[in-house]
Amino acid sequence: MTTRVVVADEHEARFYDVEGAREPLHLTASLEDGAARMQDRDLESDRPGRALGANGVRSAMDGERSTKKEYINRFARHVARAIEAGRRHRQFDRLVLIAAPRMLGLIRPHLSPPCRALIAAEITKDLSDVDERKLRKYLPRQALARRGPMLH
Repeated sequence: MTTRVVVADEHEARFYDVEGAREPLHLTASLEDGAARMQDRDLESDRPGRALGANGVRSAMDGERSTKKEYINRFARHVARAIEAGRRHRQFDRLVLIAAPRMLGLIRPHLSPPCRALIAAEITKDLSDVDERKLRKYLPRQALARRGPMLH
């Protein structure tokens, strides 16, 4: 059984495959979105519009919109599409998602029910800077077992 391990943060995702609990992790793909690393002020070309309030004070009209948040949401959808493509091509039998809680929350809704059914474990921790050897310590053995129950 092949387990796909996805390690993601808001601007980078790495995809590993592993055949068993004692087998090495093999990096199969990676995605990167440099725009998600930038600040809103670097992504937007103009200042937000200004309005004159009833009390004569000018204020910005930008509201809750955030260009950086939109880039992060777009990247999460891109990661989910890559996971879905791997599932459709039967590249893995189980899935382990590793990301900070916010990023997991952005990826999850874009995964189909059949893909979510393959999730063997979710690790809510940002391990994007951890190398493969250290990453292995965070992976539950049951999620990598050749047989046996999957974790949820």
